[in-house]
Amino acid sequence: MPTVIPPVDPLGLPAAAALLKALSVLTFTPHLLAMNVTLGGLLMALVYGRRPEGDPGALLAERLRGLLPAGMAMTITLGVAPLLFLQALYGQAFYTSSVLMAWTWLFIIPALCVAYLGLYLAYLRPSWVGDRSHALAWLSAALMLVVAAVFANNMTLMLQPGLWAPLYAASAYGAALNLGDPMLPARYLHTILAAPAVAGLVCALMGRRFRTLDAAWSAWARRTGSRWFHVAGGLLMLSGVWHLLALPVRVGRQFMGASPHDTGVLAAGVVLGVAALVVAKRATGVAALLTVLGVGCMVLVRHRVREYMLFPHVNAAGIPVHADSGWATAFAVALGVGIVTVGWLVHVALQCRGSREGVMPG
Repeated sequence: MPTVIPPVDPLGLPAAAALLKALSVLTFTPHLLAMNVTLGGLLMALVYGRRPEGDPGALLAERLRGLLPAGMAMTITLGVAPLLFLQALYGQAFYTSSVLMAWTWLFIIPALCVAYLGLYLAYLRPSWVGDRSHALAWLSAALMLVVAAVFANNMTLMLQPGLWAPLYAASAYGAALNLGDPMLPARYLHTILAAPAVAGLVCALMGRRFRTLDAAWSAWARRTGSRWFHVAGGLLMLSGVWHLLALPVRVGRQFMGASPHDTGVLAAGVVLGVAALVVAKRATGVAALLTVLGVGCMVLVRHRVREYMLFPHVNAAGIPVHADSGWATAFAVALGVGIVTVGWLVHVALQCRGSREGVMPG
C-alpha cells in the first residue's frame, strides 16, 4: 500500500522553520523537567507516605505533598507551547496519527483532569476524602502513567508514515494503536525512568535546603535522594541504549558516527548524565545543573530523530513561510511575561513554604 501524506497547511508557517524548531526544543525541556518532578515526586510520596509518624520518609512525603498539585498544573501549562510548535511544524504527521488513534488520544483530557483532581483532594483537601486520599493519589499516578503511554504511542505513530494508510484501511474509526512498534516500549520506559531519577535529585536538594533546621532529616534526604537518582539514572542509561538500538538502522547510525553533529549532541548528553551521577553525592547543585543540560541535549536528540524518521515525507523546512512580525512580537512579549510570572510565583511559593517550616528562603 502506498504511503499517503496529507498536504501542507496552506496557511504555512508564521515564522522561519529554524526559529520554530529552536523554540520547540527550548519549551519542551522545562515541560519535561516539570513532568519528571511531578510524577517522580508522586511516586516517592506514595512509597514513603504510609511510614509511621516521626519516620523521615513520612516527613519527606509530607513536604512533597504540597508541591505536587502545583507541579501538575505547571506540567500541563508548560506542555502547551511545545505541543503548538509540534503541530505547526509537523502537523501533517501529528494530526494524522492523532486521528488514527482518536479515541485514545481524546482520553488524555479527562484523564489529566481526574489526575489533577485526585492530587488536589489527596494532598490539599485530605479532610474532604478521609481515608480515601491514598487511593486517590494512586489513581492519579496510574492515570499519569497511562497518559504518558498514550503520548508515547502517538509520538511514535506519527514517525511511521508507511503505517498510516494500512491502519486507516484496517479501522477508520480512530481505534488504531502502534503497539507493534519496537520503539514504543523503549521510548516509554526511557520517559518513565527519568521521573524517579529527577525526583531523587529534588529530594537531595530538599535535604540540602533543610540542613540547618533538621540535620538528621537532611542527611537522610540527601542519602535517599541520591540513591533514587543513581539507581533510576543507571536504569535510564540502559533504557537509552535500548531506545537507540530500537531505532531504524538508517536513523540509529546517524547518532553513532554517520552525523558528527548528532553524534556529538548524544555524546554530550551521555557525558553530562554520567557526570551528574558521579558528583551527585558531593555537589547536588552541580548535579542538578548537569542534569538540566543533559535533558536539553536529549530533547535535541529526540527532535533530530523525529526529523530523520519523517524525511522525506514530511519536511518542515519545505513549508512556505508567511512571516508576521506582529505574531513574533506578541509571542516574544508573552514569553517574557510568562517567564517572569512563573519565576515570581515559584519564588513566592518557596518563600511561603519556607516561612511555614522555619527555613530561610534561598
